[in-house]
This record gives sequence, structure tokens and C-alpha cells, in this order.
Amino acid sequence: MYHPVDYDIYHQQCPMFGDGTADWLSRDEEIRNPYHGERMMDCGNVMDRMSHGHGNCNHHDGGGHHH
Repeated sequence: MYHPVDYDIYHQQCPMFGDGTADWLSRDEEIRNPYHGERMMDCGNVMDRMSHGHGNCNHHDGGGHHH
């Protein structure tokens, strides 16, 4: 069963995972990369923000650590 949430969800991406990229979802806009641990915790980008209560996604360009 689907239940809407009352917070935004951020689609984030690490550009340096293996031979490609790795994605994850977060409640926080701040990048906290789950793939590289403490050594590269801020490596990544916010790709989209899914806004609660609006049923849409908003492209977000920027944030994080770019390589």
C-alpha cells in the first residue's frame, strides 16, 4: 500500500563509483555519500528533489562535491 510522506526526498548520485555512477535517496539535501565512507562523504550531486504533497520531481543542479 502506498503512503505519502511529509518530507522531501532527494535523489543523489556519486560520480565516482566503480566504472560508473551510484545513486541513493536521502531525506537531506546535504550529500552524505554511503559508498565511500568518511574519506569522501561529500562526494556526489543532488540530481532531483521529490517534493512532498506536490506529486512531482524538481531537477536540482548543484551541491555536493564534483570530480
